[in-house]
Amino acid sequence: MFIILSVGSYATDIVVENPAGFSLYSSIHHDAARELEIRKDIIIIPGKSPNPVVYSRAWVENDKVTKLKLERRFDFSSSFNDLLLIDGGYLSQEQIDHIILPADFLRTSPINSFQFLKENTASRKDRFTYNELDPFSGKVLEFEYDYENEITVDTEIGKVNVGVYRMKVKSMGLEGEYSFDASGEPVVGKFMGSTIYNLKYFPSKKIAGKFDYESRKISPYLFGNNYWSEAYIKQTFGFVRNSAIEMMRWGGIYRDKEKRKPEDLKLFKKFIDYTGVVPLIQLGYFTDEPVEEQLEKVLAFIPETEFVSFSNEANIYPVIMGKNVSVEEFNSRYRSEVSKIKERAPFIKIVGPDFTIGNLPQYDSWLKKFLEKNGDLIDIFSIHYYPFDGSQSAERTLENIEEFPVYIDQLRKLLGKYGLEDIPIAITECNTSYDFNSSGPGNASTFEAALWAAAAFITGIEKELWSIQLWGIVNDGTLSLLNIEDGYTDFKPTTRVYSVFKDFSDRYIPVENKVSKLKIVFSPNEDLGVIVAVVVNYDSSPKELLLRKIDNGISVEPMEGGIKIEGLSITLLYLNEKLEVVYRKDYTK
Repeated sequence: MFIILSVGSYATDIVVENPAGFSLYSSIHHDAARELEIRKDIIIIPGKSPNPVVYSRAWVENDKVTKLKLERRFDFSSSFNDLLLIDGGYLSQEQIDHIILPADFLRTSPINSFQFLKENTASRKDRFTYNELDPFSGKVLEFEYDYENEITVDTEIGKVNVGVYRMKVKSMGLEGEYSFDASGEPVVGKFMGSTIYNLKYFPSKKIAGKFDYESRKISPYLFGNNYWSEAYIKQTFGFVRNSAIEMMRWGGIYRDKEKRKPEDLKLFKKFIDYTGVVPLIQLGYFTDEPVEEQLEKVLAFIPETEFVSFSNEANIYPVIMGKNVSVEEFNSRYRSEVSKIKERAPFIKIVGPDFTIGNLPQYDSWLKKFLEKNGDLIDIFSIHYYPFDGSQSAERTLENIEEFPVYIDQLRKLLGKYGLEDIPIAITECNTSYDFNSSGPGNASTFEAALWAAAAFITGIEKELWSIQLWGIVNDGTLSLLNIEDGYTDFKPTTRVYSVFKDFSDRYIPVENKVSKLKIVFSPNEDLGVIVAVVVNYDSSPKELLLRKIDNGISVEPMEGGIKIEGLSITLLYLNEKLEVVYRKDYTK
C-alpha cells in the first residue's frame, strides 16, 4: 500500500522520496468550473519498467466525490474502476482488460475532494477528518489532521511561513507531519520514512524524463472508429475502453436518413461516458428534420459535443441512397445548413465533407467544387477511403500500404490550391473493402486487413493526420471489429490493431527506416517509463532489426542477429532508454 499526500490545488505536483529507493510522482489538477479533479500517480522503481501508473478523474459536489473513474496500468495490463456515490458507500464497477465484472458495493464514508483538504488547511482548522481513496490499493483510508503551530521552513525558493499538521491513519496507527502554506498548498512532509516535496517549492526534486529524443505531436483523436449498430453497442463498452480508440463517429448511411430517438441518444451518452471517447456526430441530410432541431437534440443529451458533420458520402447519393442530388444543389444546401449550425453553436467544429474517394482525389469534380464553394466552412477536412471492394488479392491489399501515403500527399496538394494547406485531415471512414457482405480475399476481416490498418495508423502518425476511423465497431458483416451473435463475441484481427497502440502517448519519435516492406513507429511514454513501438512487417519473410539512436530520432536498419520480426506480422515492443526490448507481443497470421 502506498499512502500519498492529497492536495486541493488548481495544479500541484508532488514527489515522494522513499528510503527504499523508489519514488512516487503525483500530479493533481483541480478544475473549479467543472468541479472536476484530475490526477496521475506514478511509482518509479530504478531498473524496473514499466512504471505502475494510476489515472483518475473525480467529480465533486459539496466537498464529496460523487463519481470517480480510475485506470490502472500495471505490468503491461490495464484495469478500470468506476465508483458512484449512493447511500452508505459507493457502487463499484470494475473492468479487467476488456472484461466488465459484476458490480459490487463498497461500504465506506464519502471520499473527500483534494480541494476540501486545501480549504481546511488554509483556514488552519484545528481538527478535521479526511477520507481518501488510495489509488494503488483501492482502499478508502480515514486520515485525522490536527493543527500544531506556525513555523518558517527553508525551501529551494526561499523561506515560507507554514502551518504544521500532525496526521494519522486511524485504522493503521501510522503518523506523519505535513506543512501547508497560507493557501493550503502542501510544502513538505514526512510520513512512514518518506519525504514529500511540492515541486513548486523544491523544483530540483523533479524526476527527469528518461528519453532524450526529438518528438512530435500525435493528434489526440488519431485512433478512431465508427458507431452504427446501436442494438449491440453495450457489448462493446469493455473492448473500446481498453483500446486505443479515442474518437467515435456516429454516422453513416443509416444516420443520414433516420432520426435519432431519445433512447438512441441516451445510449450513445452512456457509451461515451463509460469509454471516455470523444464523439463526432453526423447530422442527417435526408432525415426530414431541420438541422437546428437535430443539433438541439444532440446538445440536450450530449452537451460535451464539440465535433459535428453534415451528410454522408453525398458524391455517391445516387448509388447509396437512390437520390439524384447535383453537386450544385448539395453545395447550396450544405452552406445554408452548416451556417445555421455555426450560428446556433459557434463552439462546434465542422468536419466535412465526408465524400468517398478511393483514389486520385485531385481529379474528383465534386471535391474540387465543394472546396471552391464551401471550403471556408469546414474546420477539419474529412474524406472516406475505400480503395477496394474486398475481391482484391491479399497481396494487392498489402501493396496499398505504400499507396496510402501518396493519397494523403495528393489531398494536401489539392487542399493547398484552395488556401487550406494547414487544415487538419481526417479519414472518417476507411477499410480494405466498402462491402460488408464481401468474403473475398481482401475483405476487412482478414489478417491482411489488420496489417493494412496498423500500417495506415502509422502513416497517419507520420503524416500528422487528425483522425483515422475504421468502419466499424460492431455487427456490420466483415467490416466490423466485433461480431456478436447468440452471446458469443467474435474478435476480428483488426481488434489487435487498437490493442497495440493503446499505450502510445501524445508524441512520436521521428524514424529513419532503412528496411523495406516494414512500417515502424516509436512513442515515448514517460509515465510508463518505456518507449512503445509498433512494427508492421508486410513482407512474407522475417526481418532482423537494429535500433539505433541518431540526432533526429531513431534509425531502423537490417542487422543479422537483431530484433526478430516475423513475416506478415504486427509486433508490439516496449523498449528501455537503451532501445532494448523489455517486453513484446507478436500477432501473426
